[in-house]
Amino acid sequence: MINFDLMATSGCNIKGMKACVLIVTGILAVAVLTSCKTYMYIPKHYAPEIVPETKPVTIVFINNFNYHDPGIVREKHHGTYERAISGFTRSFVRALSADDSIKVVIGDTLRKETAAGMLTTLLPIETIADNCSRYNAGMLIALDSVLIGFDSRADYVESIRFVNIYYRRFYLFAEFFLSAYNPAGDLMNRSSVDRTFYYSWRMALTQDAAFNPSVAGASRKIDKVSIPCGEDYVQKFYPFTESVSRQVYTGGPFTESNNMMKSGRWEEAVKNLEMLTGSSDKTVAKKARMNLEVAKEGTGR
Repeated sequence: MINFDLMATSGCNIKGMKACVLIVTGILAVAVLTSCKTYMYIPKHYAPEIVPETKPVTIVFINNFNYHDPGIVREKHHGTYERAISGFTRSFVRALSADDSIKVVIGDTLRKETAAGMLTTLLPIETIADNCSRYNAGMLIALDSVLIGFDSRADYVESIRFVNIYYRRFYLFAEFFLSAYNPAGDLMNRSSVDRTFYYSWRMALTQDAAFNPSVAGASRKIDKVSIPCGEDYVQKFYPFTESVSRQVYTGGPFTESNNMMKSGRWEEAVKNLEMLTGSSDKTVAKKARMNLEVAKEGTGR
């Protein structure tokens, strides 16, 4: 409760008190408006991104990324890239081999004829057919390219004699680009997976990074990103569900439909809200239309 006597004794004259009342009223109005919404969580179901044509299936995995070529990867960075690809491959094979219906074999571990300009091109059909035939495989997955580097973020710390001091954090990232083919050479999927890991920090005099940590020196920590990337790629073979949040209006007219949505009765909520969209109260009708879109999303429409 607002104590207007206190406001008056603390220096608010009549005009000042009116201004104070207007300010407080505005604050209360904003509070009421912001409190008339809540979040509804909708389960989203996704089909597998990669679906073998038959199961059980043997998958042959090859590395098409020639990290030994200095035109692609600097020579001093070869060790980091080699370890990154090794970690990705191990985790990918281990995770996918846990599925009794899938067998993974390692084919040609390094196609040295791949040049820098070929990193985004599709594999020749004869290469795909030859590998699938050799290993009696129903699918081929090729690692096309790998990108390793650092991102950074600077936070202001303080100023000392007109010099700004920043605290800069560095994050090691790796992204793996892969293609999946059927034995006939048709592209089934082309996608990437990436991960980021907090690497180190240093003090700086500017917001811009003058020097990033060395990719060559990151080999001891590259497993922190490469192994999770291999596990993430395996998830493309399976369906998954995630929850997304949507804002809905609350209040008397929407209590019933909101309870329906919270309990997963989306179709019932749709019918309830469709009736409210015809309300003679234009505000209720407008809010009902917005809530209706959320309810329809919940049904999967």
